[in-house]
Amino acid sequence: MIRLILNKKLIWLRLIFIITPFLYITLITASVYGQGDISVVFDINPKTLDLKGQTGAFMLNWSATITSSATFIDSKCKSPKYYDNAVFWHISNGMGQDVAGGESGQINSSEFNATGSVKKSGSIQFTPRNGQVVESYQFEVGCGQYPVDGTSFLIDRLTAATPVPININNQTPGAATIQFFDATPNSVTPNTNVDFNFTFKLWATKQNLSDECSGDRLYWSVLMCRSAAPNCDNPIRNGQIQFSDFGGGVVKNLNFSKNLKAFEQDFTFRAYVACDSLLTTGGKKLTESKSGLITSGGAGVLLGPGKPGKNISVGINLTNPWPDVNSIFDIINKFTSFLLYAAVPIAVILIIYAGIILLTSAGNTSKITQARSMLWYTIIGFAVILVGKGFFLLIESILNLGK
Repeated sequence: MIRLILNKKLIWLRLIFIITPFLYITLITASVYGQGDISVVFDINPKTLDLKGQTGAFMLNWSATITSSATFIDSKCKSPKYYDNAVFWHISNGMGQDVAGGESGQINSSEFNATGSVKKSGSIQFTPRNGQVVESYQFEVGCGQYPVDGTSFLIDRLTAATPVPININNQTPGAATIQFFDATPNSVTPNTNVDFNFTFKLWATKQNLSDECSGDRLYWSVLMCRSAAPNCDNPIRNGQIQFSDFGGGVVKNLNFSKNLKAFEQDFTFRAYVACDSLLTTGGKKLTESKSGLITSGGAGVLLGPGKPGKNISVGINLTNPWPDVNSIFDIINKFTSFLLYAAVPIAVILIIYAGIILLTSAGNTSKITQARSMLWYTIIGFAVILVGKGFFLLIESILNLGK
């Protein structure tokens, strides 16, 4: 009878030994793929506008589908500078500026639970500028907050749709037009070296440039500017193009990458196009473009020359090394999560070790007892950690009921 009971226990121990690695793989897979991601599909119509016989503004209809998960959004947008459990969106044009008409908004993370995607649509009133032959629009999604005026505000972009161009026919073109300008990434750590990628599309015609400028070359510059500074005179890349290269109308892709040291406070990149010489050396400005804000430690302050006996206040921004830790509950949550993730591989190793002892016991009662004790202690210890994690989440959810 004792031998039969012992054999049954050995069977259960062997089953646990075989099943445990598969359970571990399943748990790890769920933790990796459960976070999800975020993407957006954006479209706008009509894509061609004819100015012949048309005056005033055009009405453009747009639609967007944002796909993500509540888990991903809540993990990315958890910081004192963000509005929790939500993402913000806005539509910007090719100059990197928000479009008129308040085309922006907020999506609560819970809205993604049902189908995994949220649809948005609306219309934009667009009036072509003099000489403009193309415009482009882009749909951006990211973490944000509510400014004091109550409108939604996107701070750090998580994703953006491919820009959609709108062609303008029967327009008297200007000398040069910046079709699109952007710089990524748009959120960096202050005083660190960052690889920036610049997308710069410039359109012009030889004839219009010759009529506007006295020379035979167009000059362009990309400048790095402090957001609080009234002027910008820090060029990071310059170039020139012969008028003849544009012919009757050509788009030049001036894309480039460059490693730069981020300012200690927020900054922007601006693209300028001028003729006769560089803008910074007295050239005639034809057009300019502004990218979105690059967040890097806050807006900061400008300090002018001090006067004897006068106090000057200096703003200091301290960067949180753990952006998602903002309270004692976040600290406890990080600690319990660390215990859980550490306990899983340790438990698997101990269970496999117990299985090895069991399989090599050759009927030795002391080794069988040792393997059985190791197995049960491992299971009990792992269960305590699981219960502790669940108890903490229960307390946190009860305290958050009133929010």
